[in-house]
Amino acid sequence: MWLLCFFLVAFVSTLVSAANLRDSLGTAGITAVFPGDPKYVDASTAFNLRFDFKPAVITYPTTPRDVSEILKISSALNMKASARGGGHSYIANGLGGMDGVIVLDMRSFSKVTANPSQGTATIESGNRLGDIALALSKAGRGLPHGTCAYVGIGGHSSYGGYGFASRMWGLTLDTIQAVNMVLANGTTITASDKENSDLFWGMRGLGGSFGVTTSIEVKTFPAPPSATTFEYMWTLDVDAVARGFGAFEISRSDWFVEVELWGGSNSAVNAVPSDATAFAHRSSLLTIQFYASAPGMQPPFPDYGLTFLDNMVDSIISNSPTNWNYGAYPNYIDDRLPEWQTRYYGAHYPRLRALKDKYDPQDVFSFPTAVEE
Repeated sequence: MWLLCFFLVAFVSTLVSAANLRDSLGTAGITAVFPGDPKYVDASTAFNLRFDFKPAVITYPTTPRDVSEILKISSALNMKASARGGGHSYIANGLGGMDGVIVLDMRSFSKVTANPSQGTATIESGNRLGDIALALSKAGRGLPHGTCAYVGIGGHSSYGGYGFASRMWGLTLDTIQAVNMVLANGTTITASDKENSDLFWGMRGLGGSFGVTTSIEVKTFPAPPSATTFEYMWTLDVDAVARGFGAFEISRSDWFVEVELWGGSNSAVNAVPSDATAFAHRSSLLTIQFYASAPGMQPPFPDYGLTFLDNMVDSIISNSPTNWNYGAYPNYIDDRLPEWQTRYYGAHYPRLRALKDKYDPQDVFSFPTAVEE
């Protein structure tokens, strides 16, 4: 009987919260998609289909004021909130990494304003890397960033931002001069070296734990007049091609390992002091990404695929020199990583926790790899 009563109370409470959420967002004039709405399934589908989270609502703010109102509602209803830019998180952190989260889809924040004479640009947080590259190129400018055009700038610039120009220009987050953002309590602020400098430090390494970025102000660089690429081609006979396709068809999981040389003594990434930002890996030499997908890119991801990946990682770690250490790149996020606080954020984690206590004491921004309150 007690169990039944508790269940009924919890169920009624959930219904009341959902009704309050719908009413509050409607009063604030926020466009939103709720469970049961025709667009909900598409709006809540993660990039990585291994994850199937059910947000309480997906909201579509169009102004910083909208973001502020949504976060005030989130705090008032004691609900978690998460911003989604490109939606490319490997573990669906844009959906909050759990059920029942208020998602802020930032796609309407899509302006890029370049100022070539000042060597700066203001980039709203809903932009994707390809759109940014095109906009800056028209102004004869460039920015260090990743190679996947559909990745969103919000998470990319918050956690790192490696790319082909990084050894020359640094990480994306190294170019940030100011972050325009909204805190969990709905306060709109700017974080830079001149104001809220403690938060500015944390936003360049773990931005999603402290607020929702609406735009970043960045330093840009003169776009190179040309670029050189290399391509290797070879000729196969028909039988060899047929055998190759046959092997692909019976392959149980598609996978690749990508080794990227971003560090070194002449790298702009490593030239930045280790405590200048919250990015913890200034002394690293190589970044290795292990990536595997299920047959046909459809769930479920097989257990043997995870074992396969784990064994590849372990083979490198266990055979590394004893005086080598390793960390993990926060944009190659992994929900199964042991000791993730140390691997992602290193010695910076205690300082990040102090910032969490100061700027998000209610733990509104809570996802699997966020700073723990």
